Amino acid sequence: MLLNELIKKIPIFSKYHAHKIEEFEKILNTNRRGLLSDIEKMNSFFQEYSMPTILIENDRIYVPSITETDIFSKIKHRIYDYAGQTERLYLMILYIVTNKQFVSNYHLQSLLQMSKNSILLDLKKLKEKISIFDVTVHYTRSKGYHFKGSALSIRQMIEYAIDHLLLFDTGKWLIQYIALENDLNLKIDDITALFIETARECHCYFIAEKSKEVCYLISILNEIALEECVVFTDINEKNLSYTPAYIITEKLVEKYPNIEREKLFIFSRILGCLQGEKEDFSNREVYDIMNKIIDLVKANTAVQFEDSLLFRKNLYHHLVPSYYRLLFGIHLINPLKEQIMKEYHALFYLIKKSLAPLSDVVQKPISDDEVAYFTIHFGGYLKMIKTTTKKSLVALSVCPNGISSSLLLQSELKALMPDIFFKEVHQLDDIEHQSLDDYDMIFSTVFFESSKKVYVVQPLMNAIEKLLLKRMVYEDFQIHQEQYIDIKEIMKIISTYTTIHESVSLEDALMHYFVGNQQASINTEGLALTTLLDKKLVQQVESVSDWKEAIHIASKPLLEHGYIQSAYIDDMIASIQTLGPYIVLAPKVAVPHAKPDNVYKLGISLLQLKEAVDFNLSEENDEDKKVHLIFVLAAVDSILHLKALQQLASILDDENAIELMIQAKTVDELMSIIEQTVQKGEDEDD
Repeated sequence: MLLNELIKKIPIFSKYHAHKIEEFEKILNTNRRGLLSDIEKMNSFFQEYSMPTILIENDRIYVPSITETDIFSKIKHRIYDYAGQTERLYLMILYIVTNKQFVSNYHLQSLLQMSKNSILLDLKKLKEKISIFDVTVHYTRSKGYHFKGSALSIRQMIEYAIDHLLLFDTGKWLIQYIALENDLNLKIDDITALFIETARECHCYFIAEKSKEVCYLISILNEIALEECVVFTDINEKNLSYTPAYIITEKLVEKYPNIEREKLFIFSRILGCLQGEKEDFSNREVYDIMNKIIDLVKANTAVQFEDSLLFRKNLYHHLVPSYYRLLFGIHLINPLKEQIMKEYHALFYLIKKSLAPLSDVVQKPISDDEVAYFTIHFGGYLKMIKTTTKKSLVALSVCPNGISSSLLLQSELKALMPDIFFKEVHQLDDIEHQSLDDYDMIFSTVFFESSKKVYVVQPLMNAIEKLLLKRMVYEDFQIHQEQYIDIKEIMKIISTYTTIHESVSLEDALMHYFVGNQQASINTEGLALTTLLDKKLVQQVESVSDWKEAIHIASKPLLEHGYIQSAYIDDMIASIQTLGPYIVLAPKVAVPHAKPDNVYKLGISLLQLKEAVDFNLSEENDEDKKVHLIFVLAAVDSILHLKALQQLASILDDENAIELMIQAKTVDELMSIIEQTVQKGEDEDD
């Protein structure tokens, strides 16, 4: 619907008020024609409701001060203006389940202002959508439209509808529309206030978006009486009664006795959005899972990142709610998922493999939405850049959507503006406890009023957004920076002296470059395995005396061609002696590596052994640790080798490919198998 797009774009247009059209093209990933068409549609809408319009003068766009509240105050009774088919399905779920009266097709027509046939078509689509919960929709003359399913599945369906509606900029208004139609007194603000107050008393905090969804869910459950109660065999009230989540649940039940029968279900949902608490590492099962995940991430990414207490606390606080979400079947929606999977494709793949310990314990697959949050959690650490620049300006970086998004935002901002010192704040309320003298500006993923300058940003920004943000900040605070580069002018100069075949790609590359070389290197996951694994770095040997000799021989091409110092080989051997054979990532395959201190340039070598070498350092005699293939990785940082490792991981998942590589007679045959397997993995990803 136009309104959802309008609500989504108005803050962007307002943020870059008076900027050039070409800058808007990059920000919105569109061309001039598409941008002007959007503005025409928006102005037509504004004119219909007697609101000020967007102006274009001297190739710059000037945006009137209009809020979403202004828009909804004008159109709140015209549901067809802001509810498309997707929203209508979620509205039908909430309307039917919260309506205490008979619901007919006529009632749905009146609710959605649609024809009878359109409602029947929507009902057909609704049946398909709710089938994932094993819930069905029925119509009888005595009950009208109603749902059938287990106690848990009905509640999961309600939760699903709420969560998806709140993804839309119009979501809260749509839920209020249902409340008005069904005469529901949703105490959302009161429940949210009690939730936040009790959480503060318990010295814990929650994922902002998820806790918002839970408060909406509680407010609806407080207004309806579902037939059956949910029973969780995994919840031991006696053991969990001391936890902040249980205390919050008790407080809510005390204030709103209607939800007493929903107590365990609500408790499970609060557990699923708890982000941090006073007692660290109190859940030993989750703590053990965390340790296994860290070991696998180190092995799969070949990154020896700093394993500090703060790092473990942050990961634990992220892992706890994820564990409970998976345990109790709580659906997570990650709005950044598609962007993360695109921009961090290799890291996403490697992190997904590393989350096996969590999946094994809960005995459920981990959704891509969950994996994406873990990806940005680890990605935030991998991207941290240390600088010795003296910083006189202090900024608060506020990201109430969780630790993972906060880490990513911190790393993006630090890399982009090294002249500024950034302090993390996880909750908006915490800003009240910060002295105004302690900071100069605020970067936040949500807007709020402040006497200090507030810059609204996204955890993931494209190159032009970074460029414009840095320019605005440096101009506002008079920080010296290099003269602004006009990419369009550079493109004109280049086109004068040469033919440009890939103008869009070149322009994007220049944009990344001029945001800063540091930032450009961060945004790439490096070269492909087939590019790094040069034929001259591949060897075939009949046998070796032991695993140490195997690593020496496997590393020899890297040493001879100037990729590494000899000390790097000693570092790999020392690492294995200390940590064990963690480098055996798949049966018969090892990937030794160490810290990049003694590495000159990025490279990978391969040793094929006809006779396996034993990497069992103890007496366990594990057949899987008898290795035929040794890939030696020489990494220069924590990022640039990830694409190659992702492709190598896809090879390790293919037992047939491994056997073919072991049996290969020549280096050419070996290389061909690798190229074919990598291509097969790429095709499957597409």
